[in-house]
Amino acid sequence: MIFSRLARIPRAAWPTRKAAFTTTTAAMSVFPVLKHVSRHETWPYCKDDFARSDESGDTSFYNQPRYVAHIDDAALARLAAYYDAVLPRKGRILDLCTSWNSWYPADCEKAVSVDRTLEVFGIGLNEAEMARNALFQDHPARYATVDLNEGTHVIGGKWPQYEDGSGQEGAPMFDCVTCAVSVDYLVEPVAVLKSVRKSVVDGGKIHLIISDRCFPTKAVRIWLHSSPEERLRLVGGMSCSL
Repeated sequence: MIFSRLARIPRAAWPTRKAAFTTTTAAMSVFPVLKHVSRHETWPYCKDDFARSDESGDTSFYNQPRYVAHIDDAALARLAAYYDAVLPRKGRILDLCTSWNSWYPADCEKAVSVDRTLEVFGIGLNEAEMARNALFQDHPARYATVDLNEGTHVIGGKWPQYEDGSGQEGAPMFDCVTCAVSVDYLVEPVAVLKSVRKSVVDGGKIHLIISDRCFPTKAVRIWLHSSPEERLRLVGGMSCSL
């Protein structure tokens, strides 16, 4: 599992399409990898740490579509460059907590709509937003409206038509999973990520992207009370608890 914080960088340093990164080695030269060192033997947080000031249903909060970017232009450029470097162009990707734009590179969209070598699936909270996403427009069966803070969800089981014949509910079907600037809203992040992990094939990657921006009434308490570095450790702890 890979997680990254979107740092603000000067406009002059934004990557361009001509300098697009195509291999993991090239990506890591631009996006350094910091090894997570756990400070706890077990998950140290309690339910109150993941309480929110607005505990009303998320489906109500996200009922109205928001066709906006939730991070600034510099962070979007950083995110696009990172996705260009790490996302596959073949296989299946799940965009968790998706919306009207996944910020995937143009050749991923081409791989979906033209080459048909890539299938992108989405789980989000607003159907109108997902219907507008270019990755799903021709494939409405590939996105599902799910409140990840309500009940227990078998991520891969949302698309039983893609079962591998093993007879297992939610058998692994994804080569890659992305989740951009949304993990801070999950009240049971470890449980959700365990389900996500079960949906990923052996050798697959899960990319958790975080930022300093959020809806403060919906972000969990510990997130709001943590520094950027502490948030990275928190997400690292989630990964190590799977």
